[in-house]
Amino acid sequence: MSKVINIQNHIELEKQKKLEEDQKLQIETVQKIILCSSCRLRCSRCGVMVTAPTFCTFCSDLPFNLCPTCAEEYEEYKRSITGLETKNIPWHNQEWKEMWQAWLEYQKSLKKYQQSQAIRELFKKD
Repeated sequence: MSKVINIQNHIELEKQKKLEEDQKLQIETVQKIILCSSCRLRCSRCGVMVTAPTFCTFCSDLPFNLCPTCAEEYEEYKRSITGLETKNIPWHNQEWKEMWQAWLEYQKSLKKYQQSQAIRELFKKD
């Protein structure tokens, strides 16, 4: 005598478990990206460890940390776009200014994303 076992429920349960595991992994990935991108112990631009926030005359408007090298670069960038005298550094050209502008826009977008309703709710779940 052979019994037929309906495994449809088991298959559906396994699919649901896999879906939940995948979703959990995706959530953890987003959380790591958000947390790591806002780490106060690293330079927001180059990622080097920062022992203390760097203060420069032009950096007070920045909501993130910069290492001394990046802070100096940012200071030069701000001086160049405001028309103040800058150091004569050959690679501080128009493309360099555009790179800084794009990076600053990226930082603004990242901050806006971090503060979005969906991300705030994602962090409330933990």
